[in-house]
Amino acid sequence: WASLGVNRISLGIQAFQQELRDRIGRRGSLGRLAELVGTILANGITRYNFDLIFNIPGQSVRQWRDTLEMALELNPEHISAYALTVEEGTRLAKSYPLLDDSAFLEFWEATDSVLARNGIRRYEISNFAKPGCECCHNLNVWHGMTYLGCGPAATSFDGADRWTNVPSLSSWLAGTRPEYDIIAKESRAAEILAFGMRAVDGWQWEEFRRRTGFDAVALRGPQLRKLEAMGLLELTENGAMPTAKGLLFNDNIAMELL
Repeated sequence: WASLGVNRISLGIQAFQQELRDRIGRRGSLGRLAELVGTILANGITRYNFDLIFNIPGQSVRQWRDTLEMALELNPEHISAYALTVEEGTRLAKSYPLLDDSAFLEFWEATDSVLARNGIRRYEISNFAKPGCECCHNLNVWHGMTYLGCGPAATSFDGADRWTNVPSLSSWLAGTRPEYDIIAKESRAAEILAFGMRAVDGWQWEEFRRRTGFDAVALRGPQLRKLEAMGLLELTENGAMPTAKGLLFNDNIAMELL
């Protein structure tokens, strides 16, 4: 992979406590993780990300802080910290009491605190990186650029239309056509505007105009001003970015702009 230009690998750790990994159905163990990181580096791939999950039913904030600290011991340049969404009716939802919103906020604030002390800062709702090590793919997705998804359930975007392959391996191998998401140009531009507000830096209006062909203020001016009044966006003459509150309540931003 390294000889073909791959320079980044993402590892799905989720948690360093085996009981929490078992609780969310993660197979295998982390016993050889340090060895694996060494192998990655020895083969010339210098960038690696750890996927971590918080808000697991039964998880304490202390356990989450420990997971972050143990991840940092292996010196990743990038960490993705996702909040677990527990779907109603699942085994997990039936087996454990769900955490309330106040607990979520504690996890969220602990993530910023622990990682920032180690020079890894939030640049998108769920992603943190050392300066200059932000994931290009993440930023491209949220800023309306093209991407290719290969294999079952993978999604692609060509700048105008999005399509998702069927999730079944046998159906995908049989050539079943993907499901297409084709919407009007104005609606797609509004979607790209909304998704870009997931990033801490938000949008510069000139960049948005180049990407979509639309003027953001002409497209969604009243909505942008409403979100500013709600304390979810900070507007400038040249662009907009989510506030700290706006990152926490990003669904509200998306609903308003869409």
